[in-house]
Amino acid sequence: MLILTLLSALALVFAVLAMTLGFGMHCQTKFGFKPLSPATICLWQFYAVLFYAGQAWMARAAQAHGDILNGLLVAGAGLFGACWLVVNNYRRTNLPYAGIITVLQIALAVIHVPPLSLALLIGDHNANRAPITAQKVRIVLR
Repeated sequence: MLILTLLSALALVFAVLAMTLGFGMHCQTKFGFKPLSPATICLWQFYAVLFYAGQAWMARAAQAHGDILNGLLVAGAGLFGACWLVVNNYRRTNLPYAGIITVLQIALAVIHVPPLSLALLIGDHNANRAPITAQKVRIVLR
């Protein structure tokens, strides 16, 4: 029973991945916009880190009865960046697609962290090999 559960979970992960990649290619052909690019996912992660770091900074400053303005500015920059990504999705596509794209981008940003860390560790482990270039990554992702 455990094997069946694991195989079902693995099949579900691959099915969701295939649908996500297919949706990304569909948006590329329909709108000329690649919404699920690694750069966009990394931007979501960056803005989330800014937002949560700003919140933590504000909380520490509030506990010490200090100035919370610095944390507020950092959190505001993260929130502004995330809003900019959402507006960019709505500008480049239509309303239903933009909502789906935004949800997928946020989900991939959350899921993307462990594989990115693993890729960085593998890349560091294989330092004596030829480096992975952007051209090689584009070929693999096609």
